[in-house]
Amino acid sequence: MWWLATVSKHHPRNWDLCKEVGLFGYARGLAKCEEGDHMLVWHGGRGYMAYGVITGAPFVPRTREEAPWPGGLYRFTSVVPFKVQLELPTAGIYLKFRDNVQEVTGFNTAKLQHSLSAIPDEAASLVTERLLEAELGDPKDAGTVGEVSRAES
Repeated sequence: MWWLATVSKHHPRNWDLCKEVGLFGYARGLAKCEEGDHMLVWHGGRGYMAYGVITGAPFVPRTREEAPWPGGLYRFTSVVPFKVQLELPTAGIYLKFRDNVQEVTGFNTAKLQHSLSAIPDEAASLVTERLLEAELGDPKDAGTVGEVSRAES
């Protein structure tokens, strides 16, 4: 199964904290993902910027080290262990929007504001392909690299 993990543009350091502890924070109950599931990372203001694999079952954080983000234990109701497989070093991939819907994926802007959402395999495969094209230096079909789309600025 595929998941879309989103990082707020208002807290850009959160992604670095996620990678440091190998956990993604979720603020809406216990996340439903499972070990072996895949995740794409959308960073507000940057676009799609990473792909990872979920490495364990979600759990309730018990220490500040397990929830190092602003709001910590009071805000994050569960955390998801993960490992980054690919990350673009600077700019992310922006896909065009029409009427607040991303044309390639069909995601509306609200989906890009939830911390963790299940997404269809087909849309996830398309985004992963674009990330790989950008990583390998073949951005001809990758989408716009490094420009903020109007829907997300």
